[in-house]
Amino acid sequence: MAGYRLTAAALATAAVLGAPALLASPALAEGPAALAALLAGLAEPDASTQMTAGYAACLLTPGDAEATANSFTANGWLRKDDAEQGLIALSPAEYERTSALLAADGSFCKLESITLTTAQAAQLLNMTVMLAGLPAAQMGTDAAGCMTFTLSDGTLASLSSGGQDPVCSSTVDSAVRFTTAPQ
Repeated sequence: MAGYRLTAAALATAAVLGAPALLASPALAEGPAALAALLAGLAEPDASTQMTAGYAACLLTPGDAEATANSFTANGWLRKDDAEQGLIALSPAEYERTSALLAADGSFCKLESITLTTAQAAQLLNMTVMLAGLPAAQMGTDAAGCMTFTLSDGTLASLSSGGQDPVCSSTVDSAVRFTTAPQ
């Protein structure tokens, strides 16, 4: 747990300072081990910590919905399966500022926050992928014009607002959808 708090503190410091390059240092670029250490943040009350930990869960086991869902439930999140739609919905038992939605076939993993803006979500995503050693290979836009990042492992991360009818940018909520590269 101490290692997690140090990593979370480094992420928070970098976010406050606006210094994502700080995370490119060898001391912080730990790859999958760094992502695994972030998972405990799913049990924390802070929305930024929950979202960062959620990004880590999605990036740690891309394409494996069961393993990803287990990362959430192991940290106190509640799971609801919708077999008809092929979806797994996850939400924290407490501090319900974030939620996750997974495709049961592993094709996507989506995190939403009702308190973080899309700009904040983008900054946390940038820092998380740098920490994971998966820098954005290409930045672009999707069909709706929303910001996307194609990560070095082929995963597509798309940013938007949260909610039923998302728009590309919001000052009140956010969503990041990870679409797994076809195998």
